Amino acid sequence: MLINELSVHELGQIINPVIQLQTMSCVVSEVGKVIGISKPTRDNIQKQDQFLLRYKGFEVCVSDLRWLRGRGPSISLQFRQPSTKFQSFLKKLAPESHRMMDMVCGEVIEDLKTICLGEIKDIEFSSTDVKAHSWMGSKEIGFRVVYPRGAFNDEWKEGHDIAPLMISDEFHSEKWFITFSFNAGAFIRTSERTTLRKNWQDYATDISKSVKAWLERNYHPDDPRRKSFEEWSEDMILDLGDEIIPKLPTIWQEINTQ
Repeated sequence: MLINELSVHELGQIINPVIQLQTMSCVVSEVGKVIGISKPTRDNIQKQDQFLLRYKGFEVCVSDLRWLRGRGPSISLQFRQPSTKFQSFLKKLAPESHRMMDMVCGEVIEDLKTICLGEIKDIEFSSTDVKAHSWMGSKEIGFRVVYPRGAFNDEWKEGHDIAPLMISDEFHSEKWFITFSFNAGAFIRTSERTTLRKNWQDYATDISKSVKAWLERNYHPDDPRRKSFEEWSEDMILDLGDEIIPKLPTIWQEINTQ
């Protein structure tokens, strides 16, 4: 596997088109250029295994890239790095302390904050500690969330719902994790700057709703039926953005007359 060491400029090239609420074709094209994919699509960006992306010692993967219909592009990036035995010892010795976390993850988090502040108007970052049950079991895990001040969703149920823009860090399984998540529904683009909506709470669960809707459309192990035009269209929009909507009836007709 080829190793692609990202610079802070290249990391910005991945994130900025999303924060700028550009079209899905532009987002996919820019991300593909950075990774090195000649004909990028949403699917092969997320599933690519030719390049190992790295940033300041962390492995990087695009864990979720999707278009929210009528909203814009959303993305989730995950950074992970194995801990040393000494780091693990210190973390277990003082699990509630952020000192070791800051030493390992702090520089990457500051870079992510700087990239966001370059495009988003009138936000300041704050942070808080969060505890939740792991989706793999009943064990409670703790993590820290960095988010725009005043934009924390106290009624969150899924991780995507915590904040419209979120940088989280955590330690488990002898690894350090940083996750960057951006929910396009909570933002608008005006005068070449992105702004958090005043009613951002109305869009706080957009990503979770999109994930659930995809599962309902596509996961039917005991149902052999074909997708309806509406279901197929939603999948196409998720991949290609709103710009594909006018072409969908023609594409559907061509597919079903072959």
